[in-house]
Parts: sequence; C-alpha cells; structure tokens
Amino acid sequence: MCEYATLCNSTSPKGVLAHMSAMMMEQDQELTLDEVARRLGISYDTVLRRVRTKRIRARKEGQKWRVRESDLQAYIESTYRWSREAEDQREE
Repeated sequence: MCEYATLCNSTSPKGVLAHMSAMMMEQDQELTLDEVARRLGISYDTVLRRVRTKRIRARKEGQKWRVRESDLQAYIESTYRWSREAEDQREE
C-alpha cells in the first residue's frame, strides 16, 4: 500500500493533487554536486563548471548547489543524444 494511503483513498481533486505532488517530490530528490560527480564519474570541479555554464540545471541553496534528479537525468539524456548524433555523423 502507498505510504500516502489517506491521500490515495481520496477522490477529491485536491487530495489527488496532494498525493501526486508528494510522490513526485519523493521521486525527484535533490542531489549535491558531490553526488552528481560520483554518479557521472567526473570531478566536482567539472560538475561545478557545467552548472555555472548552465549545461546542468541546478539551484543554489545558501552556499550549496542542488541538482534535481530529473534535471540530472535530462542532462544525461541530452549528452547521450548529442554524442550518439556525433558518432552517427562520423560514420557517414
């Protein structure tokens, strides 16, 4: 059963919306730049540079940067798509 069971059982639009928001927030957790660097297998400085040049979408929380899981996934997909297109052009 969903941990948001009281919201799941609600049929009101407000209850359904609250449930969806809670689930999305849980799925879209925020990562530190160190966590992003580990996942991508690159250095912290490289991640920071990509954040500052807006290649990786992030937000600053006080002195620390945060990257949403969905933004990291979008970056990975766009990088893969770009590298795949470049590889296809070299083969032609």
